Amino acid sequence: MHSRFRTVQRSYEQPIIAIVVPLIAVALVVAFTLTSNLSQTWPWMVITVGITLWLLVIPLTIEVTSEDVRVRLAGIGRAISLTEITAVEAREYSPLKQFGGWGWRVGRDGARAFTIAGNHAAVLTLTDGREVYLGSRDAQHVVDEILLRLGPQPH
Repeated sequence: MHSRFRTVQRSYEQPIIAIVVPLIAVALVVAFTLTSNLSQTWPWMVITVGITLWLLVIPLTIEVTSEDVRVRLAGIGRAISLTEITAVEAREYSPLKQFGGWGWRVGRDGARAFTIAGNHAAVLTLTDGREVYLGSRDAQHVVDEILLRLGPQPH
């Protein structure tokens, strides 16, 4: 058994991000260049381009170890002990309907989501009944890795 499984996704894998974010940046740079005082707007152009690049490469990292499942989005994360997990399944879901979009999200039902693209997640059910959605292009692989470490489950 591997001691650690790790998967990383980047925000540019979300087609809307890969298209819209650069378009917004271009529009802002054009708007800045059309102002009358370029000496005051060039820092804003640099900031705009910098934020755009950062938004395109934000990583979502999911790590599964023999003790816990760790998730980090843009460097901020959470560790969930395997002892807190009562069930895990791959699920298709609606990020917009259930969570209002992608990112670090909390649903109306108290579910938490760490997602960056797509509509597939490894969904962990915790001992307190809450669900945690870990967005992944290969959610079933994440589920399999967690189940491997959880060991045999009673049916």
